[in-house]
Amino acid sequence: MTSTGERVVVVLPALLLLAGCGESTPPVSLAPPAARVKASDYDGVRDRWTRSSRIIKKLDTTLRVHATLFSPEVNAAYVARRAQMFKLPPADRDRLARELERQWTESFVFLISAATIDSSWNDFDRKRSVWRVSLATDRGDQVAASSIRGETIDATLKELFPFIERFHRAYTVRFPKLLPDGSPLVDSNTRELRLRFAGPLGQTDLVWRLR
Repeated sequence: MTSTGERVVVVLPALLLLAGCGESTPPVSLAPPAARVKASDYDGVRDRWTRSSRIIKKLDTTLRVHATLFSPEVNAAYVARRAQMFKLPPADRDRLARELERQWTESFVFLISAATIDSSWNDFDRKRSVWRVSLATDRGDQVAASSIRGETIDATLKELFPFIERFHRAYTVRFPKLLPDGSPLVDSNTRELRLRFAGPLGQTDLVWRLR
């Protein structure tokens, strides 16, 4: 994503290892925020929309992964925090907000940060990755990622997402909002979104309970 000459990285965090289950986290809403979101709200909003998990195989942590869903609330907090950080003029702030809103209308966007015990396994953006990344609901509907892009980890990204550690790689992952038959992946009856990582090294789900 781009805005006013600077690269906007949609990546997201999780500061608590929740084993990927989601049951211990409160439900979240995909609706626009009811009140104005301020820059000072960013850390709390980011953490509320971040999930973490790990896969352990033969006593080794094969995969440690964090993911943040860029919901309307996260988008609003991200814009406010980035505008504060870079002292963006109103026109640039509005341009960034419109870009994130456009993305939300088209896709579910996640930023994932991952570490693997073998660096060759941290290959989510490769065509023949050892991982399949999908987005599923509690009703069993599922879509594969439409794009996975590796991101450069710089000072800005680390400031915004402090869960990114030394040996992590970061990726922007997008999923279509429609199923192959044209029906929506998520509707008013959907109770859970599950970001699923599966492959020969194991599998885990990161869960967002919806209200």
